[in-house]
Amino acid sequence: MIDLKWYNPKTFNTQNYKKNLKILKSLNLEKNSVFIDAGAHRGEELNYLSKIGCTVYSFEIHPIHFKNLSKMYGDRKNIFIYNNALTNISKKEIPCFYKKTSIGGSMSIQKEKGNVDPDRFVMVKSIKLSDFILDKNIEKIDVLKMDVEGAEFKIIEDLIDSKAIERISVILYEDHDGKFKKKKSKEWRNHRVSVKEKMKAYREKFRKWH
Repeated sequence: MIDLKWYNPKTFNTQNYKKNLKILKSLNLEKNSVFIDAGAHRGEELNYLSKIGCTVYSFEIHPIHFKNLSKMYGDRKNIFIYNNALTNISKKEIPCFYKKTSIGGSMSIQKEKGNVDPDRFVMVKSIKLSDFILDKNIEKIDVLKMDVEGAEFKIIEDLIDSKAIERISVILYEDHDGKFKKKKSKEWRNHRVSVKEKMKAYREKFRKWH
């Protein structure tokens, strides 16, 4: 059974959810569409996508969220859920940080992020999204949604360098730069600027999420 403390119907009544739902509906997804959900969290997007019937590859690093999403959607033939950390390195156990008081909250591979504790983490197997796309031989991806708590530019750079980005029509992403105001390193800032420059060649693909 789903943990009712985790699955709160109010999750799907927030202003953010309503705004995101409007974005998803504008994409005119169909049953034969392919959607990659990077950062599934509590399944806000899966709740909508499951009704369309399109193919969804969903990634969530939080062990509680992953467990409950698997219970909710694991029997759907069109939805595939993975407990992997998407980043720019593959097949390596990496730490994913969280806050003690945020059992149902977010996790991040970036320990500098303002809403996680650098001393609290779980180890999760990493994967390159480009490797996943090529291994699965996914020729066309209609939408990639990324809400990955600071890992977005590592993923985007990997997609650009590998050319896997050319298989993706629309990329919805949240830029978590604002969550690093007090803790982000010079290295993180420089990397973000570098990737932003690379993104210009594919600017027509990118849209803000949230």
